[in-house]
Amino acid sequence: MKNKFLSAIRNVFCVGLVVAWAMVIFFLSGENKEASSLRNEEIVENLTPYYYSALVQAGDKLEDTFNVKLSDVVNTFVRKGAHVAVYAVLGFLGMLAMCITRCGLFTKFSVTSNFCLLYAISDELHQMFIPGRSCSVLDVCFDYIGSLGGISVFCVLLGICYLVRRCFRPKAKSTILHENCEPENQQIFHSYNDKN
Repeated sequence: MKNKFLSAIRNVFCVGLVVAWAMVIFFLSGENKEASSLRNEEIVENLTPYYYSALVQAGDKLEDTFNVKLSDVVNTFVRKGAHVAVYAVLGFLGMLAMCITRCGLFTKFSVTSNFCLLYAISDELHQMFIPGRSCSVLDVCFDYIGSLGGISVFCVLLGICYLVRRCFRPKAKSTILHENCEPENQQIFHSYNDKN
């Protein structure tokens, strides 16, 4: 009874993490253009001191060669990187939630990746109704790539855990006796198992 209760709590917790993260994504995509741009500018300002000299040199070359502002390039990089990172977490948590099922790894992968893809599409459709935001197929692609990355990280960690558990698990001793085995042979059989 206690195991079933703990299992139910674990299941609700895993599914709750997916729902909570999906709500975070929904909140972030519900911001208008000004709020979203302000968040990106803060991230860029926090990164700039570490790479300032390299950014200035690269910015000068970009503006001279391609007539492109470096701030636009960095802003785009941060935006697309945020799409990948946010959906990587969703993919990871989706696989974690799928571990409560008894289906195979391929089924877990398929269900989670399809869920992330459908959620990315719905997220972009949601942005069509937000002032200053738009629906972008490219963003859906970045979202899906991020979710596949999160799913892959989960599968790698799952494989490592499986190998570690298998390597350090004590080997079970064989205790199968033949029905017609004589008592003196049973003693030999037990002593052989004890040595191994």
